[in-house]
Amino acid sequence: MIVSGGYLDFGIKPEEHYKLARILVDLKNNMDDEWRIDVRKAVVIPPDRLRPELLKVARATREEAVKVYRARIVKAGRSKLKNTQEIWIKRRKGEKIIYEINRENEALKRILDELNPSDVWIAKLFGAIERTVPHREIVIDSAENEDCHVDLPMDVYVPDRNLISLCVEFYRIRRSQGRGHEEAVGIVLSIEPFNTHPAFRAALDKAGEDMTDECDR
Repeated sequence: MIVSGGYLDFGIKPEEHYKLARILVDLKNNMDDEWRIDVRKAVVIPPDRLRPELLKVARATREEAVKVYRARIVKAGRSKLKNTQEIWIKRRKGEKIIYEINRENEALKRILDELNPSDVWIAKLFGAIERTVPHREIVIDSAENEDCHVDLPMDVYVPDRNLISLCVEFYRIRRSQGRGHEEAVGIVLSIEPFNTHPAFRAALDKAGEDMTDECDR
């Protein structure tokens, strides 16, 4: 290794939620001049022609690192489950990537059951949403304003009270099936969007306290 871990001189700050990122740049001996490696082999300056690509790799790696970091944080606070019921599913079509709504997401299915639309209208709704995901805008915003889509302040991303109510409904169903508080919480918080904000966990803990009080009366 020539230099220790870091982002060279790209102006990217090393932060806690990106600490799992690892990027290996393998340089041959005849590339010292191009990368301006000094005699002590302690300084490396990437060539200008490669900077855009290296920056793209760094950002992509950080995005993957933060996913793993968050997954570990969420997993530490809930029961061990095989997977999370995500709302969006990423699929690869040849060289392209598309995003589809998970028709099996429990929260979405419960909302649709309440509305009771026909399968045809469900297909129309999901199809319209899936085909209008603002891919380019998201990429441009991320490039111009790093981290603008992640770690949103809690007061900006407060979930709707009706969504919190639905979360509690799922929790009460699990408790009625004989599951304990932590197990029920773990199952419910594995369902998106209930794993996106601490307000959901707080509501479930409050619901658990209320159920305990009801049993004590």
